[in-house]
Amino acid sequence: MAMASVAVEIFDGPGKPLDYAVPNDFAGKIFVGSIVEVPLRNRRRAAVVVSVGGGTFAGDLKPIAAVVGNEPVLSGSLMELARWTAAHYGNQPSKIFKLMVSKKMRKLPAAKKKRPTKKAKTAPKAEDRTGFLQFRDG
Repeated sequence: MAMASVAVEIFDGPGKPLDYAVPNDFAGKIFVGSIVEVPLRNRRRAAVVVSVGGGTFAGDLKPIAAVVGNEPVLSGSLMELARWTAAHYGNQPSKIFKLMVSKKMRKLPAAKKKRPTKKAKTAPKAEDRTGFLQFRDG
């Protein structure tokens, strides 16, 4: 199994890329700049792939859970810009990636839940309306 290094925004973490195993199903779908879903601390989090290792790892790595989208979201030049910005300003690359990727693109496939549909409102009957004085002849 190949491995990939990903940048996950962790507020109390080491701030360095974490390594995950690339399942055979995702072998041709994960590139540098792709957004993936990875398990971390009993949750799934969005992460940006910063490198895809050509070698294999014989140890126990957690596998990447899902790939968000079919293409890399960040091009090579944007990845370099993020690395430079992080190094120049002393910040974590994952926080720079978060600024570069829209919130909609960071949505995880597993996190998407169907919202209950609202029932169509019907106009209230004339006798049920409040706030209106109704005068009737009779």
